[in-house]
Amino acid sequence: MDDSEIDSSDIPPLGEDFFKNAILVLPRVKRMVSIRLDGDVVDWYKGEGPGYQTRMNAVLKAYMLATLESQTLNPSQLAKKSASGQAASVAIVSARKPKMAATLKAASKATRTRT
Repeated sequence: MDDSEIDSSDIPPLGEDFFKNAILVLPRVKRMVSIRLDGDVVDWYKGEGPGYQTRMNAVLKAYMLATLESQTLNPSQLAKKSASGQAASVAIVSARKPKMAATLKAASKATRTRT
């Protein structure tokens, strides 16, 4: 199928209002690294299907963000942030990968219980 065969008649045109508030967000550059992981961890992530490195990155990022938030916010600010920000990233993932969302929730919870 090429572009001429796509029916876009039900898609309204984007007006000036849309672009007035638009923000350009460029993808972050990934850095290639070598890391040693337990074999069972790698096998499990690979077993979840394509995109296993992206999922690993998401879990590491959730841990990093939760750790940074817990170090810079007082307990009441952290409670508000974790109820909104962290939940939002988990919700985005939940729609695509329910198992990954559960992993992110567990990683986030583990971080919060240690601080």
